[in-house]
Formats: sequence, C-alpha cells, structure tokens
Amino acid sequence: MRRILLGLVILSLAFAAQISNVNLQNFYWDSSNSVAWLKGGDINLVFTLDANNGDISSLVVKITNGSNSWNANCECNNAQCNTISDGTTVSVSCSFASSNLPTSWQNTETQNLWIEVSFTENSTDKTFYWKYDSSATPSEVLVEDNSQKTTVGVDDKSPSITITPDGTTEWKTSQTVTISVTDNGSGVDTITYAIIDANENCDSASYTPYTNDFNMPEGQKKVCVKAKDKAGNEASKESNTFYIDNTPPTITINPSSQSWTDQNSVSVTISATDSG
Repeated sequence: MRRILLGLVILSLAFAAQISNVNLQNFYWDSSNSVAWLKGGDINLVFTLDANNGDISSLVVKITNGSNSWNANCECNNAQCNTISDGTTVSVSCSFASSNLPTSWQNTETQNLWIEVSFTENSTDKTFYWKYDSSATPSEVLVEDNSQKTTVGVDDKSPSITITPDGTTEWKTSQTVTISVTDNGSGVDTITYAIIDANENCDSASYTPYTNDFNMPEGQKKVCVKAKDKAGNEASKESNTFYIDNTPPTITINPSSQSWTDQNSVSVTISATDSG
C-alpha cells in the first residue's frame, strides 16, 4: 500500500504545472542588502507556463507588501490570459504600468515588497513567489515556498541634487563648487556636470563625470548637473549665476609721455577699465 501511495504522489507531482524561463527585466540587484530594486515603471516579468494538471485560470501577477499591490497586465502567447487549457504551454508576459502604481508608493522608495504569481489549477488555488540567486542556475525562479521569496523595492523617486554654493550674489575672485547627490532607494549611479555661460541653456551643454570639487572659471557662469540612480530614475538641476572676476583692472594714464615740459601745468587723465 505504501508503494502505491508513493507512486501516486510522484505521478501527481510530475504532472503539476511547470514554470520555467523566468526573467524579471530592468531591476538592480543590491547585493549588500539582498534587495531587487525596480523603477516605478518599465517593469516586465516573463515566464513559460506548462499546464499539465488541468486547466489554469485566474492568473494574477503582482508586486505586493500584503496590504497594497501593484498588479501587472499579462498576456499569454500575445493574447489575454483567460483560460490556459490542460496540456498547453504558453509564454506569459506581464507588464507593470506606472499608471497602476499605488498612490502610497509614488515618488517614494518603497521596500519590503515581493512578487506573487497566483492562479487556479484544476480547481486548486496556487501561489508562487519570485526568487533571485545570482549564484544559481537559473538565477531566477518562481517557488511555492513563501520563506524563499526575494525582497523587492520600488524606487519611484529621483535623486536629490545639491550645488554648493548655489551661485554668488556678488563678484568674487574665486569660488570652489561642490556637488552632492543622495538617493535613499537603489542608490546613486552617475553624476555629470557642465559649466556654461549664464545666458546659455543646460539642454545643449556638454557634460562630464563629476569626481571632485572644482573652481569656477572667470565670467558670469552657471553649473548644470544630471544624476541617475541605479533603478534608472533621473534628475537635473541648474545653479544660479556665479560672478567670477580674477583679472585686475587696466589703468591708462594720458599723456603717457615721460619727457620734460616748460609748461606751468600739465593736464593728466587717468582711466581704468575692467571686463568683469
């Protein structure tokens, strides 16, 4: 009797629905905190689903924390996922639209989330959880064990840029500028900057990577900064005008002759010019 029961269990497992080729697109893996960071849009989860134990229906894919959920729009073989017939293999593609992002997650860095894939198979409700392990092959799977799920974060907030000082209110002979960027979600990825004339536009500037503080050149100038976090959110900032003049004035004495004169008085004109 034990052998017969064991055989029935193995047969049942062999013909259960199979999920393979799992691929969550556009995420950043924060290995230090074991969090998969997602941008608040442009997210897709694809996988292959084999229906081997009866029809599959009511497919739901979502990012959730148990109380709020971000539901995906899914297609099976480029059609609506209504009922997946027994014995059918389908390619499932699920997209998370930014318009469906929960209000409480908008413009925030939300952590402690996970990805759920649920459906009804042969009148039985099943739930799977996304798991990521960079050292495993494949690195991405959907598992039924809730304790193995991977923590997910949704980063819908752009980095914060600070330019210090933010311009000058008077003319100065020199000025050192510091750029700082913070991001409490996925973290800062890149920082670039440009220095332009005060009457120019940052959109047409040529940017270079920011590595250290720098001194402003002479003239009336502005600083343009662009930053991107590791989830892909971008930010930009334009400083107020810097007024820098480190060239001494030019003095003119007229007449400039050094010869003797027999006149009782001499008219001398002194003028000074400065381009700053």
